[in-house]
Amino acid sequence: MTGLVKHPLSLTIDSLGHLPLKAGGPINIVGSSGQVRRVITSFRGVLLRDLLDRVGIDMANPKEKGKYYVIARATDGYTAVFAYNELLNNPTGQQTFILFEENGKPIVDDGAFVLLTVNDTVTGARHVKWLNQIEVRKVE
Repeated sequence: MTGLVKHPLSLTIDSLGHLPLKAGGPINIVGSSGQVRRVITSFRGVLLRDLLDRVGIDMANPKEKGKYYVIARATDGYTAVFAYNELLNNPTGQQTFILFEENGKPIVDDGAFVLLTVNDTVTGARHVKWLNQIEVRKVE
C-alpha cells in the first residue's frame, strides 16, 4: 500500500495475516459480453476496506473523503479504480477482496494475490490478477 497512507506496507501473506479472514464462493467471473469466463468455487482473503483501515488514510480534512480514490494495479499494467467512498459507504466495501486462495489452494497461476469485487455485474472488469500494488490518491 502506497500513496496517501499513514503506514505504507508491502503486500505479503504476513502483512495480510493480521486482518480478519473472509471466505466465500462460488463466484462467476463474467466478461463484458455476459459470458462466464471462469468459476471460483471457493475463496479466502481479506477485504480491501480492512487493509485500508489498517494502513490509515492520510486525510487532513475528513470532509474531503469524496476526493480520494484507490488504484489496484497488476504486474501486467491492468488497473482497477475505486472511489474511497464506494469502499467506505457502499456494499462494494464489503464485497471487494484481496484473495490469496482459490478453490481450496493458494493462488499460484495468477500471482500471489488477486483482487475481486464479487457484487459487480461484470466481475471480470475489476478482477485484477497478478495484483502487486494498491495506491491511495486524491483528486486535486
